[in-house]
Amino acid sequence: MSIEKSIGWVKHTVNPIGGLCPEEYRCSYYYVPPFYDRFGWETAPHLQLEAFEKCRKRKKPTRYFLCSTHDLFGPWIPRDWIVRIFNQVRKLQRHTFLILTKYPERTLDFPQTSDSLDTIPRNCWLGVTITNRDDLRRFWPLGFHRRLTKFISFEPFLGDVGDIHEDVLRRVNWIIIGALTLPGGRTKQPEREWVKSLLKQADRHKIPVFVKSNLDWPEKRQEIPRR
Repeated sequence: MSIEKSIGWVKHTVNPIGGLCPEEYRCSYYYVPPFYDRFGWETAPHLQLEAFEKCRKRKKPTRYFLCSTHDLFGPWIPRDWIVRIFNQVRKLQRHTFLILTKYPERTLDFPQTSDSLDTIPRNCWLGVTITNRDDLRRFWPLGFHRRLTKFISFEPFLGDVGDIHEDVLRRVNWIIIGALTLPGGRTKQPEREWVKSLLKQADRHKIPVFVKSNLDWPEKRQEIPRR
């Protein structure tokens, strides 16, 4: 199975940062190392802006998962790399670039003024990974990016998130829900009541929901926000 097919909510990825996340920052479900072991790729993080060449060649407006194998805002990523990546993204306004991070507080290091060269480009969507109730605090920095589309990925959905604060739900433009994929293609499914509660809250606030194919759920909703 290709990486893109396993992601589901995008058909295309672009990885201007190669290598692996440092071991001290890896989560237990980090899926990338086996690919590097298999193909013998360089594991040290490195900038590879030539990855954008395929985006430049593609004329059809496309959604790309930006840094699908890394965390663009990870503390080990030099600020200069991020700015250089943003400058490439800004030149490709016909495309949309989705960023998923576990370090959203670092997004506040970039100015909000549209005339700044190091601001986050308007054709980016900002997302955060939330796996349980304790992780919900991760979202608050994204709320400051009012001009950008913001999303939450509840994948893997490992614990009940309960009633999400109204201030968060008013600022979320998209929700992704998925199970924990285990070695061999097996999955660890979240409790059905957790999923049911989250879907009700999303519907109440008219938030589009993308239910990943690895989630054992009868309603295969795969909605995409119009942004």
